[in-house]
Amino acid sequence: MPISSTVDYIPVMDEFLAHWGALPEPLKLPEGETAVGFVEFTALRVELDVAKTELQRKLNDLEAARVHLEQARITGGDRIAEFNRRIRAEFPNTPGLSRLPAVPARTAGRDAFLDAMDDALDLWNRVNALPPGPVFTAPLLLRGGLSRDQLLAMRVGLDRAFTQRGAADAAVFSQRLVRNLLQDRAKSLMILYRMKIEALHAPESFQVATLPRVTPLPGSTPEPVALTAEWNEEAGRAELTWTASEEPDLASYQVRGVPGPEYSAEDETLMATLPPGGPRVWHSIAGLAVPGSAMSYKLYVRLATGHEAGSAPGTVTRPG
Repeated sequence: MPISSTVDYIPVMDEFLAHWGALPEPLKLPEGETAVGFVEFTALRVELDVAKTELQRKLNDLEAARVHLEQARITGGDRIAEFNRRIRAEFPNTPGLSRLPAVPARTAGRDAFLDAMDDALDLWNRVNALPPGPVFTAPLLLRGGLSRDQLLAMRVGLDRAFTQRGAADAAVFSQRLVRNLLQDRAKSLMILYRMKIEALHAPESFQVATLPRVTPLPGSTPEPVALTAEWNEEAGRAELTWTASEEPDLASYQVRGVPGPEYSAEDETLMATLPPGGPRVWHSIAGLAVPGSAMSYKLYVRLATGHEAGSAPGTVTRPG
């Protein structure tokens, strides 16, 4: 199967290694001032596999950081709104206590949240400094006994969550570059391998006739199918269903996924390969173990020619 996506590199490299290992004589490929043989190409295959696994781990870390930040935003925003309601109720028309912090939107950035929490902490200090009165006696406590010190700790945690989300995003970007460089090198070597085999052997030879392909032959792109992706609360898992492909040259369906609420083809990983005539349903809990986590999916139609088409993405978010 030729390369149509990042998920194809390792299987196609395996096809080339099988062909390479069956040659009657050792073969070397030029690469700069060095030579690449079967052993070196095998090592490259292992290195790429490790890099792809590490990228997947970092994508999972990024999704975990996103969920943690989202939950911290929700909690922080709710507490600021609760603080404002309490101040309005306890101190209506009280000089110096009428300027309340702005409640940030749930998708607001670091500054909006930290500035609002700083305003709340400053106002809380002034409230706690008030003398005892007939209605209120300091210190002010919110629902559940939340104190000013606890809101301060919440601010520190929220600040850390923003930092962790940024660091996780940078780690993904860096690891993606490593993987891409290895993929580019592997693809160049496989193209060169084909050129050398075709130069050394006759067109009708077994070696040329069995050469793996790097890219698909010219041909038509299949029609995509319609994907439905939902969370099954009773079973506690994501469930995918799709319409049947009418392509006569259909080889398989592929389920591919990306951690998070947005699908990116360059980060997709193969989650299942399913036969054309089997049930058009697939389910999994992978990537959704934590409440609030999300997985995005595409269902690919794969032809025997190597051409493919992906559905529109579907996202499943675990409630919580």
